[in-house]
Amino acid sequence: MGRAGFGGPQRPCLLLSVFLACSLWHTVSSKDIQPRCFTDYDSEVGCSWEVDASTDCPKKFLLRVAANNRFSGQKKSWDCSPENKRGLDVTPKCTCTIRSEVLDNFKYRFSLEANGKEIWKKAIKDLRKIVKPRQPVNLKLKMGDGGYILTWEDGYNEESILHKNSETDYEVAFGQEGMLNKDKVGTPSQHAPLCTITWNSAANLLLLIS
Repeated sequence: MGRAGFGGPQRPCLLLSVFLACSLWHTVSSKDIQPRCFTDYDSEVGCSWEVDASTDCPKKFLLRVAANNRFSGQKKSWDCSPENKRGLDVTPKCTCTIRSEVLDNFKYRFSLEANGKEIWKKAIKDLRKIVKPRQPVNLKLKMGDGGYILTWEDGYNEESILHKNSETDYEVAFGQEGMLNKDKVGTPSQHAPLCTITWNSAANLLLLIS
């Protein structure tokens, strides 16, 4: 009986192991990274991007942000070390948030470095184009006519232009815990933090507001 190829039965296993290790290594390359930047238009500016589950964000990446006033020439800059986080869809991400007063009439430049080399950059003249409102607070659910009444607060102080802003749209998805159905979406009334949900039981009701 002839022997198996590759010099014996153990060599193919070794080669297979090497192949698997290589095929699973870094499925998200640096050139594929496309950060999405955001601001709450009050006190935070940042970016997030998808990575492999094994990526050590603060060790590999550095986000640099520069802001230049378009009229006075005033300049500010920040370096941000990202954190490993997971979104609602459990996708591994690096997230970098700079806590600083959002500056009007400033042009922001974002630059992402991987292992000391710039791999992405973007300039944004108007931060209003990337506003991501703060997560709602003080959520309350009570029984009402035809369903449940969900109310919340926007989390901004009265001086902010986003406090009770009529241009802010809310989307509410709801369903049983572990079975969130994004097709079941409540329509808030006139952009206000108020929504009627038709649901037969509040038990194990999971809500997602965005």
